[in-house]
Amino acid sequence: LNKEFIKKASGQDKTVEEFKSDINDYLSAEKKQKVKAEQENNYIEELLKKIKVELPPQLVEEEIEFIIQDVKKDIEGRGAKFEDYLKQAKLTMEDLKKKYEKEAEKRIKVRLGLREIIKLEKIEVSDKELEEEFEKIKAMYPPKEHGKIEKDFKKGQLKIQLLNRLSLRKLFEKVLS
Repeated sequence: LNKEFIKKASGQDKTVEEFKSDINDYLSAEKKQKVKAEQENNYIEELLKKIKVELPPQLVEEEIEFIIQDVKKDIEGRGAKFEDYLKQAKLTMEDLKKKYEKEAEKRIKVRLGLREIIKLEKIEVSDKELEEEFEKIKAMYPPKEHGKIEKDFKKGQLKIQLLNRLSLRKLFEKVLS
């Protein structure tokens, strides 16, 4: 490991010590993120055990459709056809719906439970926090995409996603700290 190798591998002009420090920082942050994700998952699993609610079949069916649309988008994003996936997996649309029924119920219960806890904990997201998060998202894209992102934000869907993300972040910071 030398400066020449570091320059080739990372494209950065750093000393061996700086490079090792960067790697250690990255690994430490990665480990912290894994622990945090595990805590959040455990919290959600405990929440699910406590949620006793009868879900309307229509709500579950809608969620199943959302899941299937995500799967379809993912498959087509990889250059494959959704119908070919079903054939290869020897699944019908009904099989797929049955396959995702429990997952749909779980998602709905988690959403309802978290929404209620956020309300009970009086967690709110300020306009300033929302705007800052939006700017972070926007900065991840090339400037030519900013107009589209701003349009999506004004339409409301992106705004709702960011509000949910920030609310959850605040909730987990509060209950897991």
